Amino acid sequence: MTRQIVYDDGNTPDLNTAFELWADDMLARNRSPETVRAARYIVEQFQRVVGTKPTGCYSPQDIRSFINYDRERGLSPFSIESKYAMLRSLFSWLEHEGLIYHNPFQQVRRPYVPPKPGRVLEPESIDAILESLHTRHRDWVEQRDHAFILTLLDTAMRLSEALSMVVRDGKGEQFTIRGKGGRYRVVFLSPTTRKEILRYLKLIPYKLSDSDMLWRAVGGQAWKDESVKSRLRSISNRVGIPFSAHDLRRSAATWMLRQGVDLERIRLILGHQNIQTTQRYLALVTEDLRRTHQQFSPVNVLKHKTLTKP
Repeated sequence: MTRQIVYDDGNTPDLNTAFELWADDMLARNRSPETVRAARYIVEQFQRVVGTKPTGCYSPQDIRSFINYDRERGLSPFSIESKYAMLRSLFSWLEHEGLIYHNPFQQVRRPYVPPKPGRVLEPESIDAILESLHTRHRDWVEQRDHAFILTLLDTAMRLSEALSMVVRDGKGEQFTIRGKGGRYRVVFLSPTTRKEILRYLKLIPYKLSDSDMLWRAVGGQAWKDESVKSRLRSISNRVGIPFSAHDLRRSAATWMLRQGVDLERIRLILGHQNIQTTQRYLALVTEDLRRTHQQFSPVNVLKHKTLTKP
């Protein structure tokens, strides 16, 4: 006979108090303030939908109600799954700390996120983009763009991570960055990319020390997110190839996968916390699957005389 769990433990802390304890723990583990703010928003929304009560009184049905609320509002499967993951992390922490006895998330399956292939650029497209920056009298801005695009492709970094580079990072073979979720990882630069960065540093009309931010806007200030996106859109429109910084990151990972790099190594390069994120991120396009099937179809190994070869 299955034991029925009753979620009615009123001796547990209310959700607001529990969240503050969890937030302190996240900050102590070097999670970013942005992550804590995002988590706070999700917890506040969860309470607005299902009500405020002691943490031990939330049930699996409360969680399903919240998921269905977001689904009815038309939220994307990815956003719904992200909220689920954040709340599950909170309740798992409460269980680990002994603040609740039963974790309702253990009875609620993770929301399904259908694979959605993102844009992957082919090498010919990247060549065309870089070629468009090879003007006869290339100035430091064009050299910066050239080096920056190569850096994104070479390292598969997020835009925010690339913009956090200091001058010292661009001169060596490897450096350490603080990525999403406050997690640190080592990033490597190929000789070709490093050479383009050094050329950019030689042309830039501003004196920079090793500890200064590497990427600079036209006025000499540190290059910012929106300014970079605007510049990439301008290059994209000029060359007639749609692309963004994130497309370069996804393309880099996809190219590695096509060349036989295993998912675990790609996960580490991308800075993903779990392999499931990498698998979704690298949802293969139909053409990749078609080529693989043509090359490795089991029928190809048959040698029976009655088979008609193409």
